[in-house]
Formats: sequence, structure tokens, C-alpha cells
Amino acid sequence: MTIKTPVLDLENVSFSYDRKPVLEDINFGIEPGEFVGLVGPNGSGKTTLIKIILGLLKANHGEVRLFGQPLSKFKKLSWIGYVSQKSNSFNSGFPATVFEVVSMGLYSQMKFYKWFGKKERLKVWEALEKVGMEDYAKQNIGRLSGGQQQRVFIARALVRNPKLLILDEPTVGVDAKSENAFYDLIESMHKEKLAILLVSHDIGTITSKVDKVLCLNKRLHYHGDPKQFEMNRQEILTDAYGQHFELLEHHH
Repeated sequence: MTIKTPVLDLENVSFSYDRKPVLEDINFGIEPGEFVGLVGPNGSGKTTLIKIILGLLKANHGEVRLFGQPLSKFKKLSWIGYVSQKSNSFNSGFPATVFEVVSMGLYSQMKFYKWFGKKERLKVWEALEKVGMEDYAKQNIGRLSGGQQQRVFIARALVRNPKLLILDEPTVGVDAKSENAFYDLIESMHKEKLAILLVSHDIGTITSKVDKVLCLNKRLHYHGDPKQFEMNRQEILTDAYGQHFELLEHHH
């Protein structure tokens, strides 16, 4: 099925914790197959925004639409893949194989009385192959490196064949080699026309990879072309981060 409507559309979204504004008048959309990078300082509202998109929090004002439907009416949850920042602090003692962890991504689609069959096993293998982890299927998840675990959690998100993949700070805590491999993987998925929303602090890398940049600190300080962002980066970041910010960049 070809999706022609925007994958994600936010209109005038605002949110407050205990009357303290966290997000103010957020407007942006993601088109099918589009790769969008979301950057901003700590405490800027990035994670809150992701929670609103996922339906874990409800906006005080405005509307979120997924695939043309209001969030409150959207039922095709398998169309959304999500890898949280907490995946990087996974309990290394968890007694499960790589195959079992990826298969967990299918459980919400299965009836409680339905056995895990040949069709489901094939989906798990296909997801593992996409991220290059099929040879590790029988290994315990806790014995893998941080970069390898990261790929497994991406496979768990991909196993339901989503049309939008949301990644919240996925490179936190992994080494440079794993980070490079991660971006290679994301670029390959982008080429397959998967819509991606990537939250990151790595501004330099983000702007070289994505189709669109969002710079957030309570409100959107920038929303648009990465080349234009680079041309006006100092001005945009000073506006978003304040006068005394220190920019850390990784070069890939």
C-alpha cells in the first residue's frame, strides 16, 4: 500500500507540565520516505514531543495526525516503529536470545491464543537480516556489544514492517565504530523509502544525512532544508541554545 498523505502532521501543538510551558505552537510534518533530524539542547522538549506523537502524553492544545488520521482515532500501531533512548541501558542479565528479543516486537499483533508460527519466525529472520544480525540469533542479548544490541532493538522495531521509524538518541553510549555502522544502516533504510524521525545531539552528522532539520527548544527555531540550516547555523543555534553554548560534533 502506497501512503500519499503525510506520515506525521503536527498542527499548533502545545504542552505544559504543571502550567510550565514545555512545547509551544509546534507545526511540522513528515512525508512518506522522508528522513527528518530533530536537534535541541537538553530539556528542550524533544522527548516530550516524541511521547505526544506516540500517544503517551496528550497535547494541551493542537492536533497530531498520523497518516491523515487524528491520533485519537489512529489504530494501526504496527505502522509506527520506536527505539527509545533507554534501549541503550538494557539489562545485560536479561535471559533472552537475540531472536526472542526481536520476536517481542510482534506480540502486540498476535492474539493471546495464537501460536508463534512459521510466518512470524520468517518476519523475525527478515528483520535480523536487515540489520545484519542474523548470525547472532541464538546468542544471549546481554553478551552483545552496545552497537550490536542497538541493531537488535532496531530489528525489533522493524519486525512489524513500520512506515515510520522513530529513534530517540540511538547513538548514546556506543563507540565511534558502532555509530558509523548505525548511520550506514539508517541510510540503507532511508533508501528503501522508510520515513524516519531521528532525535540526536550530533548536529554535524544530522545535517549531512537528513532531508529536513528541526531545531527545537520549546518552540521550533528552525524547520527546513539542512543546507540552509548549515548556512545560518550560528544564528539558529544561538537563538535556540542561547549565547553561551558549546557545540560537540562527531565526524563520520
